[in-house]
Amino acid sequence: MLTLTLAGLLMGCEVKIYDDTGSPSTDNTDPSSTDSGSTTTSDDSGETESEDPEVTDGSIQCQSSEDDSPYNLYYIDVAVADPQGSSTIATTGSKVYAYDEDGSLIFSDDILVCTNDHCFGSFREDSFDALDCDSITDQRFTAEVFDEDGNSSGEVKLSALIPEA
Repeated sequence: MLTLTLAGLLMGCEVKIYDDTGSPSTDNTDPSSTDSGSTTTSDDSGETESEDPEVTDGSIQCQSSEDDSPYNLYYIDVAVADPQGSSTIATTGSKVYAYDEDGSLIFSDDILVCTNDHCFGSFREDSFDALDCDSITDQRFTAEVFDEDGNSSGEVKLSALIPEA
């Protein structure tokens, strides 16, 4: 049996390994398989738990500059939870994406800075083409947060906040 298992592993075949309960588990040894960057673990009950951070809330707001600058400013605030602990959220490298009305990407940039369970970012309206404070609700903004292990929350839509006049 050991010889067949080793031969299957060397040939890159899918090998079924039986644990002590008699249930088969699949060992995919195909070198062409790729890792999506998402990490999951199983607890003693067999439940699969993700190790990916989760964006629990997020917003973006555009405000007129308070000085004499002609540029409006965008502010991003994202709350995040990580099953491995809030201190494992990567300080830098988390991203913001902007899409126009037809779904085309306007920009993506790693402008978020994270401390524990919050990420913040800001940029001037003129930093990226095709942005307009007046149409913030017509554009779609998302955030993607990473932890220190490279696990991703995936893109999560941000709520567009309209400043009071």
